[in-house]
Amino acid sequence: MVAPTFLQLNLTSRTFEVKSYQDLIPRIGGLGWALALYEQFFEEEPIVLAGGPLSAVFPGASKTVAVFRSPQTGFLATSFAGGNLARFLRAAGYQGLVILGRASSPTMATVDEDKIEFTDASRFLGLETPKVFELVSSSAGVPGRQSVLATGPAAEKGIGYSPLYVDEFFSFPRGGLGRAFASKNLKVLTVAGEKSEEIADERRYREVFESLYRKLQGHRDLAQLGTLRNLAVEKKISAVPTNNLAESSLLGEELLAPSFAEKMAARRISCGGCPVGCIHLLKGDKRFTFYDYESVAALGPLLGIFEPVRVAALLEKAWGLGLDPVCLGTVLAYLTETEKLNFGNEETYLTLTDALFAGREPWARDFRESVPVYPKSLGITGLGFLPYFNGYASLLSQVLFLGATTEENRGFLLDLDLLEREIDPAELVNQLVEAQYPKTLAESLVGCGYLASVFEDPATSFSALQALGAEFSHDHLQKTARDTFRQKLILQHRTGFRPADVKIPEKFFQVPSPQGVLEKEKFGRMVQIYGDKFYDPIQ
Repeated sequence: MVAPTFLQLNLTSRTFEVKSYQDLIPRIGGLGWALALYEQFFEEEPIVLAGGPLSAVFPGASKTVAVFRSPQTGFLATSFAGGNLARFLRAAGYQGLVILGRASSPTMATVDEDKIEFTDASRFLGLETPKVFELVSSSAGVPGRQSVLATGPAAEKGIGYSPLYVDEFFSFPRGGLGRAFASKNLKVLTVAGEKSEEIADERRYREVFESLYRKLQGHRDLAQLGTLRNLAVEKKISAVPTNNLAESSLLGEELLAPSFAEKMAARRISCGGCPVGCIHLLKGDKRFTFYDYESVAALGPLLGIFEPVRVAALLEKAWGLGLDPVCLGTVLAYLTETEKLNFGNEETYLTLTDALFAGREPWARDFRESVPVYPKSLGITGLGFLPYFNGYASLLSQVLFLGATTEENRGFLLDLDLLEREIDPAELVNQLVEAQYPKTLAESLVGCGYLASVFEDPATSFSALQALGAEFSHDHLQKTARDTFRQKLILQHRTGFRPADVKIPEKFFQVPSPQGVLEKEKFGRMVQIYGDKFYDPIQ
């Protein structure tokens, strides 16, 4: 296996350096590489973007991982984005980027293989997120021949929960990577290239490629309905948080995936090199806007809104301003309850969102950087509430930074397996941690988390890597996944995270979940078991 090559961009000096890392080969790729480089440049507060050995080579391996310090929490953050970034990083000749320093003024960095330029980005400031992509496409590079990363206006305003957007309809969600870019004065980053690579074993490569393609064809439900398909499951088990978690039942069927798509004239697109096409777009008043389970649940039922058109208005507003829908929904739900407003009024929510963005009033400034844990707030360690009220494991995953998105959170799936079963707290924690190891392997390859059944299979990864000339044993893959997870916990600790310091919103222990009313003491024992058995010993 060839040593991975990373492009280092120094925004302070407007210089760059290309480095290959022989010592990173055993770490497989993706998350393993990114964590190692983050640790190497730790004192410089880097942002590391990395693809994996399968990225842009095999179908469904279209993700790029970002590792950075979250502006929302202050702790280590990992985030995954699709689109065409992994493809063009590889075509430019790199396995990833290390972004260092801070530009003296708003900057656009352009990467075209070995041609790197830093230019003024002032013309993009203050524009709504879609307008930034429109302007970049019309003025910089060749549309469709590059990947474009851009921050939204909320990131410029200093709002911590602003994602980094990729190729218009994709993003690095949760954790505030958009704000992290803005704090470095990096407004736009483009990546282009046309390089190709030789395949070590072409016959074996074709066999594995065709096998993966056939497996991905089995994800028709995900393709047709997107992740909003999960709403039907959550509705059935009464696990949809409604009215700031005053209850957990969903009335009606208008927001369910088939009805939502029909009502909003939705269409779908795909990440580069993926045949599934699970990214769904709705046609709003001004433009197409992407949607998924998280955004619909957070800006719909959580706010007492159950009509697609009204949810769409809020989705479009969040996208235009560059606000994470989950965090925005969490904040708006809290304000509705504490200020005794009426749930379900999207006009009020549009007004509140504009006020939050402007940040002139004290309450808006309180929610500037993160989603704090106030009484009646569903904020979890600075993040918004991932709207699955399935039980202990889904909440535990969020509280312990094991999964802040549907793609990463294995807890809500574990909760489904545990319905109507009593489980010992220690056993639940053990199962949740065990689920992290195959996930970590996929995050190093980098396979899509929504296709976990494919990329978390060691046999699949072993065959794919062999076809590319990477002679890793099964044992090495398993051990490296555990070592990578271990390093993640070490860096979480180094950035200040302590499980024992976590504050749990009281509301989670007041409303019945599918597992009954959750017990605060029992949840606290789970956090303690995780700290004592897994987190603290590693340190």
